[in-house]
Amino acid sequence: MEESSPLSRVAGADEHSENDSRGDHFHHLRQQLKDQTLRSQTIVAHAIDGIITINHRGIVESFNPAAERILGYPAEAVVGKNIKMLMPEPIRGHHDGYIRNYQQTGEKKIIGIGREVTGLHRDGHTVELNLAIAELTLEGQQLFVGFLQDISHRKKAEREAHKALTELAHMNRLGSMGELSAGLAHEISQPLTAIHTTAQACLCLIESGQGDSSVLQRPMEQILQQSRRASEIINELRRFLVKERETELTPEQPNQLISNVLLLLAHEIRGADITLKTHLSTPLKPCLLNRTQIEQVLFNLIRNAIDAMHENNGERILSLVTDWNQNQCIIEIRDNGPGINSEDMNQLFDPFFTTKAHGMGQGLSICRSIMTRHGGQILASNNQHGGAIFRLTLPCQQASTPAWQTPP
Repeated sequence: MEESSPLSRVAGADEHSENDSRGDHFHHLRQQLKDQTLRSQTIVAHAIDGIITINHRGIVESFNPAAERILGYPAEAVVGKNIKMLMPEPIRGHHDGYIRNYQQTGEKKIIGIGREVTGLHRDGHTVELNLAIAELTLEGQQLFVGFLQDISHRKKAEREAHKALTELAHMNRLGSMGELSAGLAHEISQPLTAIHTTAQACLCLIESGQGDSSVLQRPMEQILQQSRRASEIINELRRFLVKERETELTPEQPNQLISNVLLLLAHEIRGADITLKTHLSTPLKPCLLNRTQIEQVLFNLIRNAIDAMHENNGERILSLVTDWNQNQCIIEIRDNGPGINSEDMNQLFDPFFTTKAHGMGQGLSICRSIMTRHGGQILASNNQHGGAIFRLTLPCQQASTPAWQTPP
């Protein structure tokens, strides 16, 4: 038997050592992959948020325990099924088309953006959710991962808070009208007195034989005009005092809302000897809002401006300005009163803060809550020429669709 040379034995030992080293490296990589997989599975399994994975056809590939808890389905009842089973109608019938549209156009409408949506629980009730979607490609396959948070309790609390705000705002309006009742009675009695006087004059003309149509036409037009004015005041007063439906949002022209409020405050403005200046931009984009609530904000701010100028011995000027910038409507209420003290500025909108001797400190707080509810803002500042400026911003009306109706 031929004995191997020392050189060959060394070479074989090196090869064996290299194989062992390569094997150790592969073993280490496999262990790393196993550990990372276990870590990821543990995170998904114990996450508070629901995590759902679907493929490019909308078929569910994974459904974690939190998703089971939120939507009431066990994973085995959902995996392999279309994600649309978790959506209420009519959205369910359109979802496949939304995925196809995204694949054809590449236009992202929800990926990477948190969105409030409505899901369908196994027992049939709807679930309010916050949804975020991520897209990834794994082994050449397009996947979408949805992260769900159940926000039903939060939304319920928001509705209860809004209901409380609606009640408080209604009481605020009733209180305001109680204080203005004498002025409003005067505003209504004026056109009624004019109607009565003109009607009497018409009767006298008829009795004297002079009541032909050419003579009576002008007085009858005056009667019609005054009756319309009385009707406008009564209708605006009735609508302002009615307890509005909580979710009643309609497209409205801000300029018209200002005109409505000025109708209610006309007697106050005249009685305080105030010069009214309006600079209302036209055309102004409509805003989607609760008309009664925004009119209440305008009412409170205009009335505050009237009160602020009470001790002004010079000319009293109330200016109302509207404009729009991009997708925002801007409304400014300006007076030339004493302005706002610097120490009061930071607490101006706090509940129960007031600078009035008999005030409750709720008016501006309610205004801020209403504006926030509408996605707008209310800001206060001092005019460099004297007086205060209250600036309102409201989003202009835009077409919107529920989140479930948008492609991924």
